[in-house]
Amino acid sequence: MLCKKIQEYKEYGLSIGIVVGGGNIWRGRDNTYIDNSLSDKIGILSTTINSLVLKACFDSIGANSVLFNSSNIEKIVEKIPGEDKLSKIYNDNIIIFGGGTGDVGCSTDTAVALLAKKINSDIIVKLTNVDGIYDKDPKVYKDAKKYKKISFDEVIDKKLNFMDLESIKLCSNNDIRILVMNIKEIDKLINELDEINNSSLVF
Repeated sequence: MLCKKIQEYKEYGLSIGIVVGGGNIWRGRDNTYIDNSLSDKIGILSTTINSLVLKACFDSIGANSVLFNSSNIEKIVEKIPGEDKLSKIYNDNIIIFGGGTGDVGCSTDTAVALLAKKINSDIIVKLTNVDGIYDKDPKVYKDAKKYKKISFDEVIDKKLNFMDLESIKLCSNNDIRILVMNIKEIDKLINELDEINNSSLVF
């Protein structure tokens, strides 16, 4: 369902990139018996595995997609190319990015922000399990306040952690908007965007 919906948005004229996480396979913060560096490396590999699965899903529905990885894993997945080649591919294909930044100590959020900058995206759409930005976790606190709109300065000042601070600063410095959506409500994305035509998104 998710891949089909993203394919539909591509057909509306959107340019779409997808940065794949690996939390369903590995969350380093939950595994304290492994040091941070090794844990990050396992996380990087888990995003690569998930990106291969996602590519297979798009292939199964006949969607035009191309897969790249932060590191070149010979015979499995190609490394992210330079901006000139990437921009040419980006217009006609859904681009899938695995491997995060390829560096330990960097979150997938940072990878999203850096790649959005690289491909000149207008908006990052963070698909998660809540329906927006809150002052605290709405799954834990019934009185959590949802923000309809909030500035980057407010996010930093209030220390809202829907994305890590480094990625927020990158988006702020490069005028990249962030839209937080429940992944189960992706069909509502069309109503959330002011101008759907020729927009460039990174999920």
